[in-house]
This record gives sequence, structure tokens and C-alpha cells, in this order.
Amino acid sequence: IEQNSKSCTIKSISSKIDLNFDNSLRKAFLIVKEMAKNCKEGYEKSDKSILQDTYLRGLEVNRLCHFCLRQINKEHYYEPYLAQQTHVLYFLVDQLEMIGGIYKRLAKTLDTSKKKNSEIVDLLCTLLEQFEITYTYFYMATKEKANKAQEIFEDIQNKIVKATTKKSLNENVPVLFLISTISYTLQNFITMRIDFLKESK
Repeated sequence: IEQNSKSCTIKSISSKIDLNFDNSLRKAFLIVKEMAKNCKEGYEKSDKSILQDTYLRGLEVNRLCHFCLRQINKEHYYEPYLAQQTHVLYFLVDQLEMIGGIYKRLAKTLDTSKKKNSEIVDLLCTLLEQFEITYTYFYMATKEKANKAQEIFEDIQNKIVKATTKKSLNENVPVLFLISTISYTLQNFITMRIDFLKESK
């Protein structure tokens, strides 16, 4: 149910598994958010155990997202605000699973880094900020959050462009690529749900 670098909480289920669409989707979001935090913290502290723990969380994201995709196909979800755009919802759940997979690859790549780089730490912090605003926007879309997400997205891309011109970051090109890919994928959550803005007609 919960897991961090020091402990985990396990629920024993004696009867059949009873999953709820909305709870499963939120849980998938929160696990990916935890993966984002672990990537930042593990790299910042040069703690390989935190990064290696992130590898395993991707499997749980896959399980939850696959459940949600099956429920969408079977139309067994019930939240009206989620059911408005079935095709969009399916796409975004698939994108969330992909982000989890990319974070898993990012953690493995960071784990092999020879030394810590302050600019990479800054990018990981900004990427975490983008994920957090994207998560809150998904469930409560506002114009302010959309604008903030766009600002963070542009900030990340500008930082990556500058970083690619520095020889000191040559060995971190794979990391920069993965960060950029996650950032672009997160932006889909904003653009694909723009109609959910309360101000929108």
C-alpha cells in the first residue's frame, strides 16, 4: 500500500481483489510521483539504494494502469468527470504508464553516473515540480495551473538546450534526453485536458 526507502506497508487480502478505478488511477499517479522524488533524492544524495528501489515501483504502476485501461475498455468506471472524454482518458492513462517506465530507465541511468552534477539536480527538482502541478491539474483544472505548467515545461526545455552546449554535461546526454521526454509527456496532460478548464466554453 505504501513504500519508501526504509519501510513498506502490506495489506493482506483474503478474498478476491476489489480494485476501484479512481483509487487505482490516483495510486498510479502517487507512485510515479514517488519515483520522481526518489530519482531526485537518490541522485542528489548519491544513494544507490534509493535509485534501485525506484526500479521496482514501475511494476506497480504497470499493474494499476493496465487495470484502468481494462476498465475503460469495459466502461466500468463511474466518475462522470472522467467519463466525459473516454479516448482522452485512455491516452493519458497510457501516457502515465509510459512516464513510470521512463522514470525507471532514468533511475537506472542516474545509478550509473560517475559523479553528481548540480545542473542535473536542478533539472530533476524542476521536473518534480512539473509532475506535481500536472497531477493537481488533472483532478482540478484551472487556468492558473495550466499556465504554471507551461512555464515549468519551457523552463526545463531551455535548461536542457543550454546544458547540451556544455562539455561538462556530455556524459549526461542520456539523462537529459530522458528528462526532456518525461517533460514533454507530462505536457500532454495539460494540452489534452484543456477543455476541462472551468473557464473554457
